[in-house]
Amino acid sequence: MSKNFSRGFILIELLLVIAVIAVLNNAKQRWNPNPP
Repeated sequence: MSKNFSRGFILIELLLVIAVIAVLNNAKQRWNPNPP
């Protein structure tokens, strides 16, 4: 049971990291309206 919990926790952390990166990218696009 602990192994499954650790696996799920790692997957959740990966999803959180991806979500944070996506939010940061959106914030950068909002702060920089001019296209590169």
